[in-house]
Amino acid sequence: MIGLGERALADTSNDINNPTRITLSEGSNFLTDTIALSGDETLIPGTGDLDFFTLIVPEGLQLDSLLVSETNELSSAFFGFAAGSTLAGNPAVEGPGRDAFIDQALGYTLLNLGSLNRNLLPELSTGQVTDQSIDPVRFDGNAPLGSGEYAFVLQNRQADELTFTFDFQTSATAVPEPTSAGLLLVFGGLGLLRRKRKA
Repeated sequence: MIGLGERALADTSNDINNPTRITLSEGSNFLTDTIALSGDETLIPGTGDLDFFTLIVPEGLQLDSLLVSETNELSSAFFGFAAGSTLAGNPAVEGPGRDAFIDQALGYTLLNLGSLNRNLLPELSTGQVTDQSIDPVRFDGNAPLGSGEYAFVLQNRQADELTFTFDFQTSATAVPEPTSAGLLLVFGGLGLLRRKRKA
């Protein structure tokens, strides 16, 4: 597991059932991931290299934005995620695995140089960049993601080695302000206590 708030320079797991687990801390959390084709993967055209990681957003924090701060290539990579500690299926090959991923996914998009330094949550929520729109939308891409676990996949579908540095930006969850009715109950309770003491 990658520790809180560390700048992690790592190639994440290739095992869908054993993703790299990353616990986020408040502020920016960086992950650099390199994806390239291997001999085994080239036996199945179009699958490419797949890396899997799970973000853990602790209680009291929310994921405000997800950015790519650096990348090295024009080529695109597929990027998707779902709620939970692991993905139900592999999006690489058509069939039951891809169907299971599509059924579970909260969102997906394509990453490239055009993805730099902008919040990807809104486009992840629609899927439109991939030409496979998500309808109905399964999460509000214009709002933070709450605490919990989120399983991600990053897939290189090109021949080039691709490197992406992600910046997962979190903040403390806002504590709701007491309502006027709640304040009245508090002050009313204090009034009762004073009356009892006087009696």
